Amino acid sequence: MEGSFELLGPLDLLQLIARGGKKGVFQTVARSGKGQVHLHGPRVLHAEWNGRVGDEAMMEILLLKEGRFRFIEGAEAETVTLEHPLDHYLLQAIRRLDDRVEVGPFDLAQFGKGSRVSHLTLSPEELDLFTHLSRPISALDLAVASGRTLAEVLTVLGHLARLGVVEIERRAPHTAKLTLAIRDPLPPFAHV
Repeated sequence: MEGSFELLGPLDLLQLIARGGKKGVFQTVARSGKGQVHLHGPRVLHAEWNGRVGDEAMMEILLLKEGRFRFIEGAEAETVTLEHPLDHYLLQAIRRLDDRVEVGPFDLAQFGKGSRVSHLTLSPEELDLFTHLSRPISALDLAVASGRTLAEVLTVLGHLARLGVVEIERRAPHTAKLTLAIRDPLPPFAHV
């Protein structure tokens, strides 16, 4: 199997191959370099990207947005450099993607249906925000309630929304036109 990352990126392709129980090597070529990931069914064994190996190489491959791939079924890994399951790396890559869901300060956040997530390991920041999601709450109110900056809250909510753990309801702030008229102007300064 081979192709380009036009329709599906390495994140989606590796997930499909692993869920299919295939064993082999997933090779990638992009402008920024080339690499490979060795799979044995749902396990990832080894990743290599431009001479680097292990977790860092795996993340570089998962975050590719352009390039080509080829999967060679049956190829064996000569070494094991990855210790976590594929889902761990997929989650880390999703958290780092540039195209996360954009969340505004007035948007409401609430627990998602979770149909896309079977199990999930949350970071301390994500877990902390979860304690405040007992009801729909705006990102701005969530920042106040959690004691975190609005920028931190928007970033974490964006990642969680992309995972389907949190649903975001778009809201625009209520605005009003305010007109001021000064009836009694202040007297001019007296010269002393």
